[in-house]
Amino acid sequence: MVGEILVRKATVIAPGHLHVGNIDLTGDLGRLYGTLGFTLEYPRTKVTLEISDKLEITGNDRDNAEKYFTKASEFLGLSGAKVRVVVEESIPKHIGMGSQTALALSIGLGLAKLYDVKVDLKNWL
Repeated sequence: MVGEILVRKATVIAPGHLHVGNIDLTGDLGRLYGTLGFTLEYPRTKVTLEISDKLEITGNDRDNAEKYFTKASEFLGLSGAKVRVVVEESIPKHIGMGSQTALALSIGLGLAKLYDVKVDLKNWL
């Protein structure tokens, strides 16, 4: 496991978001779809991660949170990290407000902050 523990606890809050757009049926604009995004204060995702003596994941949408924790810890080089993850609030699923994106990125950001891992996404995307 790499990364030095920077803080013992991190809370990440991610707003819900909506995308609205229009389809260009004729293609006159040079693209088929245009979109505009809006963030909303509520509903939101709130995740707290804390250094622990064992891995523990509790709260809303626990199964997906566990999946995202595993993927994030592998990506960040933190496999085997012992963290208590509490999903305190979550955006309702299947209403088009980015619930799973918010959950996954909140867990990843919280882990990166706990272990002071710097991620350069420019070379990854």
